[in-house]
Amino acid sequence: MIRLESDRVDLRADYDDLLPGFEHVRLRGSYTDYAHDEVDGTLLFSRFTNEVWDGRVEMTHKPILGFTGTAGVQYTDGTFSGINVNNLHVPFGDGGYGLDGSPDYRSENVGIFLTERRSFGAFDLEAAVRQDWRRIDVGVPPWRETLGTELADLFVEWYGSDWRTILEAEDVAAFRQRYPTVRHDPFSASIGGTWNAGRGYSIGLSYGHTERAPGVRELYARGNNLATNSYELGLVAEVDGLENRGVSAEDILETTDAINLTLRKTEGALGFEVGLFYQDVGDYVFARLIETENETGVPHNFLVYTAADARFAGIDGQVSYQITPASRVALFGDYVDAKLKSENDNLPRIPPGRLGARYEHRAGPLSGDLEYAHTFRQTNVASYETPTSGYDLLNATLSYRIDLEPAKSVEFYVRGTNLLNELAFVHTSFVKDQSPLRGRNVVIGMRHAF
Repeated sequence: MIRLESDRVDLRADYDDLLPGFEHVRLRGSYTDYAHDEVDGTLLFSRFTNEVWDGRVEMTHKPILGFTGTAGVQYTDGTFSGINVNNLHVPFGDGGYGLDGSPDYRSENVGIFLTERRSFGAFDLEAAVRQDWRRIDVGVPPWRETLGTELADLFVEWYGSDWRTILEAEDVAAFRQRYPTVRHDPFSASIGGTWNAGRGYSIGLSYGHTERAPGVRELYARGNNLATNSYELGLVAEVDGLENRGVSAEDILETTDAINLTLRKTEGALGFEVGLFYQDVGDYVFARLIETENETGVPHNFLVYTAADARFAGIDGQVSYQITPASRVALFGDYVDAKLKSENDNLPRIPPGRLGARYEHRAGPLSGDLEYAHTFRQTNVASYETPTSGYDLLNATLSYRIDLEPAKSVEFYVRGTNLLNELAFVHTSFVKDQSPLRGRNVVIGMRHAF
């Protein structure tokens, strides 16, 4: 069972002509306090918390040499806890000593960015850059001892009267070695152009260089993860015989060079959008399966976060036709191929191809849609994976909207998913065989926009 509580506060402000040379200034701030407990019966196994402060300032400048753009700065301060600890129901035993509790992982990130755009007749040019500075510190849990008088006297004989200080210092030093502070300075830049050929046709081409710093779990995982039914080790942990182990986590920065080609048609009854992409990724971080144990009858995986060079290529698109002003039909699909470059193997948990159709109809306040999608069998699997069978999903939605006043409305809806009641296994899941998709399901709800 999950007990969850989340509170969020948002602050938004917009100003026109606040500063010389800038036509618009936008301020955004938020505070999020999230916590959830994972409980089995009356026993508390895990508690995850995440407290995040985020602030962002965007300033849109007046045209310069025909360019319009936005410069900004963003600051994020977050404290996360909960990974590697899933025995909170077990009390700190008598006759012991050591660090007690779940450590806090504090992430502090400062980013600056700039986006620019200019039109040259039928050609639109866009460019963007962003620089971030991120630091993650791991807080040391409190140290405690429950040795009792007799054992404490022995420790006095062995270590002297300052035995508590000595043992705590040793434990803290070992903790800091296992959970070091990690700093990254990722940089990203992109440039792209769109040629508007007329009659709603356009073609776009873009190139992007993106750097991504590993996340908290990718860095510091060192324990059981109940969600994936696995034991995980992060990048800072040393594992003999594995590539990139023992390398400083600060030297691992996921770097992507990507090319995207997009074809669009937006006017007339027939419309489409088709995208092709190719990505070359250095130090791609993923969870590599080392082995699986089945002693309990339930597979338990040993996963190690690993960085390796990879490449991705794929296509996605949609073709639609407006049958009448109130009804439309669309075909959609996507496919991605991913491989490790440094070894003759596929990447794990890559989604298979998908192809589907959707019908939409609106009659005044009443609207509905019917969608059918086929997910293909995934056979391009990593050497330690098993293929996943394909499946068909039929979903439908019926809704009724009441407009109260401008920008305010109430919508009542009924949505059914997996109406064919298919047994569907998701290849991207760590526990695909133990946790298939939900069967036939109907949801009745209400949405209020204000």
